[in-house]
Amino acid sequence: MTERSNIIKKTLPILNMSCADCAVSIENGLKALPGIISAEVNSASNKLYVEYDDKLTDLATIRENILNLGYDAVINNRQIPHDQENKLKSQTRQLRAKVIVAWALVVPILFLSIFFMNEEWSNITMLFLSVPLIFYCGDTFFSNALRLFHKGVANMDTLIALSTGVAFIFSLFNTIFPEFWIRKSIEVHVYFEAVGMIIAFVITGRLLEDKARSSAENAIQSLMDLQPSKAKVIINDTEIDFPIDQLKKDYHIVVRPGESVPVDGIIISGSSFINESMVTGESLPVEKSKGDKVLAGTINQRGKLIIVATKVGSQTLLAQIIKMVEMAQTGKAPVQKLADKISSVFVPTVMSVSLLTFLIWILMGSSEFLFIGIVSAVSVLVIACPCSLGLATPSALTIGIGRAAMNGVLIKDAIALETLYKVDTIVLDKTGTITKGEPFVKKAVWADYTTEEDKSVLYASEIKSEHPLASTIIDFLKASGIEKTDIDKIESSAGCCMKATIKEKTYYIGNYDFIKDAGTEIDSETIKSITQWQGKGMNTVLFACGRRLLGMFAISDQIKEGSAEAIAMLNSMGLDVIMLTGDNKNSAAHIANEVGIKDFKYELKPFDKDNIIKDLKRDSRIVAMVGDGINDSLALAHANVGIAMGLGSDVSKDVAMLTIVDSDLRLLPSTIQLSRKCVRIIRQNLFWAFIYNIIGIVVATGIFFPLFGILLNPVWAGAAMALSSASVILNSLRLKWTKD
Repeated sequence: MTERSNIIKKTLPILNMSCADCAVSIENGLKALPGIISAEVNSASNKLYVEYDDKLTDLATIRENILNLGYDAVINNRQIPHDQENKLKSQTRQLRAKVIVAWALVVPILFLSIFFMNEEWSNITMLFLSVPLIFYCGDTFFSNALRLFHKGVANMDTLIALSTGVAFIFSLFNTIFPEFWIRKSIEVHVYFEAVGMIIAFVITGRLLEDKARSSAENAIQSLMDLQPSKAKVIINDTEIDFPIDQLKKDYHIVVRPGESVPVDGIIISGSSFINESMVTGESLPVEKSKGDKVLAGTINQRGKLIIVATKVGSQTLLAQIIKMVEMAQTGKAPVQKLADKISSVFVPTVMSVSLLTFLIWILMGSSEFLFIGIVSAVSVLVIACPCSLGLATPSALTIGIGRAAMNGVLIKDAIALETLYKVDTIVLDKTGTITKGEPFVKKAVWADYTTEEDKSVLYASEIKSEHPLASTIIDFLKASGIEKTDIDKIESSAGCCMKATIKEKTYYIGNYDFIKDAGTEIDSETIKSITQWQGKGMNTVLFACGRRLLGMFAISDQIKEGSAEAIAMLNSMGLDVIMLTGDNKNSAAHIANEVGIKDFKYELKPFDKDNIIKDLKRDSRIVAMVGDGINDSLALAHANVGIAMGLGSDVSKDVAMLTIVDSDLRLLPSTIQLSRKCVRIIRQNLFWAFIYNIIGIVVATGIFFPLFGILLNPVWAGAAMALSSASVILNSLRLKWTKD
């Protein structure tokens, strides 16, 4: 058995891939290696996600295997992004040059084939123009096909190489030995224009796909560009420029206005407004001062800041965002795995159909049918391209995940995006998800005779208290402009109850029973208000001096801005929304009523939440669980889709499949809508890819020629094949511009 300590997971950029079938070839080649646990290639992002036992294999062996298949892999992390980017740019430049040369040669070939088709010199000229098309513009088709042939593998390059190779050799024979056909009273035809147009269309389509892949990864690149390459570190009172990869925890770093924050850290000097929109999705700048946290990639807009680094390099939130999105884009949804299986048997099936088509036409006996057999066989090879089928799913998922990332939602696994659209039940933890999890003074009532001095005594007393609610009252008084005073004596009792003495006056702070026992007079209206507050699950704190009640406070958990709006949207989408909480019934009922939730469960322990999720799934519900705490981790793990709030615990984020970075619940309904659009586009892509191949192959065989005289020219087969792949990419790109 393989020890888990030996398991290595890597994401490697793959070079020289040309289509979705290339991904299947690489996967199958790697899975045959000893020590490979799993290998998945995303043909939309050109990345390999490999898991292997480092005692049985290594990256060098993996790369060697990929090289033998005709591709390449970037295995040195130091090469990323510079060497990788340079190789990819070089690859794109070469492809662009081939496209230019191809069309420069194809245009005159097409002109000659139309206007001088019966001239002998025209055929010879087209032959010479076709040679660079075959051996320069289309060289990769033949080299890859030959390399794979030695391994007993066939892919899309095999189809292109066979179709153009057969058409070129046949035309070469007809140009050099035309009398062979003339003696049989058959008109001589050449297909140099078909060879040129097929190669030109295919490599043009690949150039478009290459650009589309770059466009699909713009979200990732934009996030990577947020982090500066250098940072100013204070050493011995001197600012020194440090490369970003040399920064360490506890370094003091200067961030000036207009600069990006290089690390996650805490402000130790200065104040400013920070633009966090690219990381959290929040459009308004956030005011930050000493003691506040800042995130890598956010932009300092105003004042000079000095921060102490708490997380650097791969530990920062920005680095985690990039890593999670890359992992999600590498992962495959079940529908994509189905498409890959189909692609793996598609090429040999098409080759068999092409050969059968040729043989059937030949067996019909007439010399004329030899031409039709060759044309039909070549058309079948060209039009039955598996690229559109293979790109149908990963192109949409890649763009959808990137779009979600830019909106502030991290999708850890592509399966989550595919599953989210089927969700019919949303389970929300209360504290930290619907509410802030931070108590605040919701209502405060002062007696008419309460003085500023009385309030100052309350302020000073609460500062001495260790009860969690004390800080809530302190914040309220501080915001009201109250200042503390000196207290002669203070005594603490159970809970938040306290007795303070100043200038021979005795003040009491605590709950209803404590204040009443102190001899304070409380009228019926006050008792009624306290009862109402407690009925809504609020905590009450009373403040008295002797027999007079000076003030009372209702303290409650604060509902997050946008929670009610998000829940209303979820309800309008036809989803069942359930709230879970460990709080008492009154508190749960009050919050549920405030945000519009009818179904709620209260006084729950972690195992209770988990059991509720399991029960819902047993009832055939597709459940999404949203939580933020360690106590939610079991429920998150067992839900069909676990969703963590970004400001919650690390455990919940590790377990969840999605993370809402800034914990804004309004991003949940928009992400579900994005999932629905993404799956709808995947289905459209797969449907049209299947329909295209079925209809295209049938027409290409020439079955309609005897009845209607319809025969598909290889030129138009090549054009249709290239356009099918481009249409899949363009359809997927609609996700990039879709409205939330």
